[in-house]
Amino acid sequence: MDLSDDLKQIGKKKRHKKVFQSSKDLLPETKVKSFVADFKKDLWQGLRELFGTPQIHGCSFHFGQALWRKVQKLGLQVTNLQSTPLSYDVNVH
Repeated sequence: MDLSDDLKQIGKKKRHKKVFQSSKDLLPETKVKSFVADFKKDLWQGLRELFGTPQIHGCSFHFGQALWRKVQKLGLQVTNLQSTPLSYDVNVH
C-alpha cells in the first residue's frame, strides 16, 4: 500500500494550520467570521479546526478550474473549443 499521498495531505494540513495559527497569534483580538478559499479539503479543515465554525465560501475562479480539470479527467472536454463555446454560471450567495 502506497501512503505517500496520505502523508502529503497530512503535511499540507499541518502547513495550513501553521499559517493560520500564526495569523491568529498576530491578530489575537480579531474575530474571523468568514473566509473565501480554494476548494481544498485540508484547507477548509484547517480553518475549521482553528477558527471554530466560520463561514467558508469557495472561490468561483478556483471552482471553475476544478470543474474543468474534472471534465478533462473524465474525457468530456470538447476537442475544438473555438467552434463550441464552453461557459458556466456560478451564483454564490
